[in-house]
Amino acid sequence: MLLQLHNLKRLFEFIPPYETPEANIFAIVAIFEICIREHLIPHNENYAGFFSKLPMPVMITDISLKPVHHSANIIEAEEDQLKAAIDEPVYIQPDKKLMARKIRGGYAFWIEDESAVAVRATIPAP
Repeated sequence: MLLQLHNLKRLFEFIPPYETPEANIFAIVAIFEICIREHLIPHNENYAGFFSKLPMPVMITDISLKPVHHSANIIEAEEDQLKAAIDEPVYIQPDKKLMARKIRGGYAFWIEDESAVAVRATIPAP
């Protein structure tokens, strides 16, 4: 495509939609995307390291709700609470809502702290 655009530019006087640097950048991005999709470039390999450093309470489980990855703030919830959170949010403590989402191979759980929202709501706007 780049070669054809270059040849057309030589034959006809026109302004191409992109200049050479932009076209090269888009081509490199496309090459990286193809390599990632074809698994030639590894990606998302360090889940354990990524989650162990997260300051927010997040947990990934397998399909049987066995924890696979934890964040720095571990979610303290019973198995029945995890099961209930799959269908709808569960309050495991006042102002602490356990949320869940189905992901490929299991579930992702996180806790939303609603106490910070309540404090912001009571502060009058300037």
